[in-house]
Amino acid sequence: MTMALSVLVTIEMCNALNSLSENQSLMKMPPWSNLWLVGAICLSMTLHFLILYVDPLPMIFQIRPLSAVQWVTVLKMSLPVILLDEALKLVARRYVDPGRDLEEEEERRMGAGLQVRVSRALRGVSWSFVLTALPLLVWIYSLDTDITNIFWQEDPEQP
Repeated sequence: MTMALSVLVTIEMCNALNSLSENQSLMKMPPWSNLWLVGAICLSMTLHFLILYVDPLPMIFQIRPLSAVQWVTVLKMSLPVILLDEALKLVARRYVDPGRDLEEEEERRMGAGLQVRVSRALRGVSWSFVLTALPLLVWIYSLDTDITNIFWQEDPEQP
């Protein structure tokens, strides 16, 4: 129950990050562009940690504190929400949104080279966000977690 609650809370915080812009990527519009949203996410996660780790709240909510390995699993299950939304935003920008730039269409018609396309794609990218987020994602997904052991741990208190 605690893992499910934590995954739901974390997914909702990821959805809040996704809502920074309807169609702009997090790489072009980093989270710190809206400090109120960052503050609300921090406050929400702080409250979640309070109910997990401050007595008597775990007993009241009938949950147990999570270990570090369980938190890594929660993050591994929650972070793909951001990737899915980024993919949907890309599709919306490229194929659905009627307000595409005319010069981008002109470049496509004229067969602009790979270098021009790459430079257009990278224009406006928040490199500080990319350089902060990428190592964290690589680290989280490189940690070895066996989900079966996390969900089906034997309770040492039972005979």
